[in-house]
Amino acid sequence: MNFNTTLKKIMINLIKEHKDTNKKSNQGRKYKESIENYVDAFFNVLKTGCDWKYITKFKGFNLHYTSYNKKFNECVKNGIFNNLLNISLKLASFYNKTKNYFIDSSVIRNLKSVKSSGYLGHSYKIKTKLSTKITLLINDNGLPVSICYSKSSIHDINFILPSTTNFEKINKHKLNNSSIIGDKAYMSKSIKDHLKTTYNINYIYPSKINSKNKNDSNLLKNRFINEQIFSWINNYKRICVINEKNYLSFMNLYNLAICDHIFNKIEKIN
Repeated sequence: MNFNTTLKKIMINLIKEHKDTNKKSNQGRKYKESIENYVDAFFNVLKTGCDWKYITKFKGFNLHYTSYNKKFNECVKNGIFNNLLNISLKLASFYNKTKNYFIDSSVIRNLKSVKSSGYLGHSYKIKTKLSTKITLLINDNGLPVSICYSKSSIHDINFILPSTTNFEKINKHKLNNSSIIGDKAYMSKSIKDHLKTTYNINYIYPSKINSKNKNDSNLLKNRFINEQIFSWINNYKRICVINEKNYLSFMNLYNLAICDHIFNKIEKIN
């Protein structure tokens, strides 16, 4: 499978750095395969959507499938995918033409709607207690710069301020003198005034029909960028076919898909 080579190199270096710093990992048996082979297995499972027990049918994977699954769970526990996501989001913030950011949410996981085959039908958009929602803050180049996961029962308006704080933690600077554009689900005059007074952020959303001060900003026409990213990420079949019943495993695979999308998008921009 063709995946971003720079992303692979960064992930391999993160695994090696964690192995060097952790004394316990240096003890015991050595890896039966190279770290590159394990990383290739992660990407193959993500793209093809196959189960771990069928990874040995691909060329180059000669170990038992439990070896690749255990290595993936080890990377999840060590926070390799979270560190990779922070690096990708920080890199994406540098590729921004203007200080315009678009925010949107989508339901990405609902175990109650999964059929016996495991395929997500149209019912996976239904909000239940078991479902998971993702909120993306995206710049005008179509690159995510902030991510929030939550239960889908929580309203979208509650993730505007957490999205800005996550951006500040990753990039260590505030979203001052910028604009955040959302749809009708993000209508809130109190949050708009708060962002304007504290951060000097222009909070733009579609105005009501009977409102006196209508907002006819041309930036509202570019909200399709959010829907494009959600559709592109769904091309990774492991996310569409829920075989990962564990919440952490699924979220880390989703983070890996976002990282791969960011690096591929940056290569096209360059």
